[in-house]
Amino acid sequence: MRAFFFPLVVLATLASGCASTEAPPVMQGDVMARYADNSAQVGIGGTLVAPEIAFEPCEAATLQGGPATFTFEGNEGAVTLDLPDAELCGIRIVVTELIIEAEDDGIAKTVVGQDFDFWVPGEAIPTEGGLVLQLGNSTWLEDFLPLAGEGTTTLNSEADEDLLVAFYDGLHQGSSLDAQNTIVEQNEAE
Repeated sequence: MRAFFFPLVVLATLASGCASTEAPPVMQGDVMARYADNSAQVGIGGTLVAPEIAFEPCEAATLQGGPATFTFEGNEGAVTLDLPDAELCGIRIVVTELIIEAEDDGIAKTVVGQDFDFWVPGEAIPTEGGLVLQLGNSTWLEDFLPLAGEGTTTLNSEADEDLLVAFYDGLHQGSSLDAQNTIVEQNEAE
């Protein structure tokens, strides 16, 4: 059902007149996905498997970015994709599996989210130089990880409801998209 729904959303966006029907020029670019960690909750790895990624240019038609698998080293993973050579107003991602591996005060934990999709809005983000997809906000990991048990926790109907809410709501509400060169400039200023 999800595979059928995603193209319908894209077609509805195009039909609504919100986006041009002309495809933007395409270029290769890096997309980095990362999640914030801290001294108590330290990211040690993970995977984000996305069979469908769609880039939403502000002034052009949606561009299918294709499938991607981000493999995290620590709390970051990157892939190279076809990016629109245009400013972005968002990215839609269909996820079959998001695995977050981290230590919570020295205790190894793995949290597995499965079969969901989400929209990350942006405001006229240039794609030249690549993109950074921030998963959750700066407290997302510390909000959900203490609620998970030691070892592997799969987020399904048997998982703790507070954990489900902290993981998924934090991901949906706190994720952001930015240009890689903007992140580099911010880091150099600090």
